[in-house]
Amino acid sequence: MKTYTFRLKPDQDLFDSIEAFAADKKIEAGCALSAVGSLTRAALRLANRESYNKHEVHFEIVSITVLWQ
Repeated sequence: MKTYTFRLKPDQDLFDSIEAFAADKKIEAGCALSAVGSLTRAALRLANRESYNKHEVHFEIVSITVLWQ
């Protein structure tokens, strides 16, 4: 298993940045083990819902789960 660390700057999109990092490193499948930080914009999908709620407030990231293939 290879382990990577990277940092995002203010106003960078979390999802797009993870995808770009994985593509740049040619990572075909992986997971995020940990993250810490904050967001000012978020799109959240609640359980049993098909639509997303968009928010523009300050969020603290205290846990993250990301898997991709």
